[in-house]
Amino acid sequence: MLNINALYQVLQDSQKIPNINVIERRKYINFLKSNIDAKPIKVISGFRRSGKSYLLKQLVLFLKEHKSINGKNIFFINFEHDLLFNNRKLEDLRKLFELFKENIWEKGKIYIFLDEIQLIEGWESFVRTLYEAGQENYDIYITGSNSSLLSSEFSSALSGRDINMTVYPFSLKEFLNFNKLNIISEGDFYENKILIKKLFHEYFLHGGIVESFSLNKEFKKNYFESLFRKVLLDDIIKRFNVRDINVIENLYRFIISDIASVLSPKNLQNSLIRNQYKLSVPTLYTYINYLVESFALFEMKKFDWKLHSIFDKNSKYFLIDNGLISALSINRRDIEEKLLENLIFMHLKRQGLEIYYGRDDKGKEIDFLVKKANKFTKIQVTLELNDLNYARELNNFVLAEKHNIKGENIILTMDDNEEEILYKNIKIQKKNVLKWMLF
Repeated sequence: MLNINALYQVLQDSQKIPNINVIERRKYINFLKSNIDAKPIKVISGFRRSGKSYLLKQLVLFLKEHKSINGKNIFFINFEHDLLFNNRKLEDLRKLFELFKENIWEKGKIYIFLDEIQLIEGWESFVRTLYEAGQENYDIYITGSNSSLLSSEFSSALSGRDINMTVYPFSLKEFLNFNKLNIISEGDFYENKILIKKLFHEYFLHGGIVESFSLNKEFKKNYFESLFRKVLLDDIIKRFNVRDINVIENLYRFIISDIASVLSPKNLQNSLIRNQYKLSVPTLYTYINYLVESFALFEMKKFDWKLHSIFDKNSKYFLIDNGLISALSINRRDIEEKLLENLIFMHLKRQGLEIYYGRDDKGKEIDFLVKKANKFTKIQVTLELNDLNYARELNNFVLAEKHNIKGENIILTMDDNEEEILYKNIKIQKKNVLKWMLF
């Protein structure tokens, strides 16, 4: 068990803000500020290194500087701190809090920040006890790197006592802001177009995880390999007691190499068998679910536009960040097309939209169907629209119209020119993906 000096060290280190250039992520920090002293438990989840801890540290700074909260009223524990390596049991958490109250806290409400709380088995009972003590006593914030914090398991334990948000790696706009470009209008865009396109290419290839921004190409690859193994080890292998790390690692690499494609369990199974890994289809699905829970993968389900139904099978999968695809993909063929589709999926995901892909029984499909009320925005994606792919890309909009899928038609490309296309009496907006993401 930690002594009081070690606890002081953990509390101090957990709140320390690194001296790096990081923008204020207004969407997230405003959510937290607007819920200060609100009774529900504030739950912040998301992929590792997406900025959850930094947001909590910014909030602590705001509490001290703008709300005049005494530092002695802040209990901030990062459970990944090395001094806590052997103190991650529920009784350890309770003892740490008692030690804090007996030796540091003096009076008034305690602001509690529990960072990477999923490392403490049974943490829900501790949090529930504090919650039931009343909002006049405690204001509680927790973070975690797996979606179980938002799961039915968590919800049933806390019975709707929480409000939540998911934190993602930097969006394109945030990445540009980080690089001192605040693009608000099309005038700003055209004034800085050359630099924006250069930065977009960097973001397109290497994603929005801040820690990787200052690294050169080779170190970026090493960074994402290391991050990938950290997620596998801490968020999957240890949490779910997976015995063979090599099987799930190779499964993830195969999925990455076939990102944005319809996954056939049999093909995945055969790929593993060819590499000397035997895995049943049910276990394969279990492992995929583990990857989804850790935010390493996102599932996009099929919408059958003929039947107007959503199917649980034949899903596509996408990654949290393009940097992982560039670093880990085994198959480099068509990788730019995959990166583009992944970029667009994550742009839509950040907005909390309901996203599917559309497909009929003949295999014709629309890349993205974005549901808004009773309509679907239909989005087709290609690096460029040319004579070779023109009919193929646009015919899918025709098929969707035949099945009465109403809504806007958009084709996103890397081309600079934008136009409205009239194809077989269907209006299709051809848009540049960079401008579409910014405006």
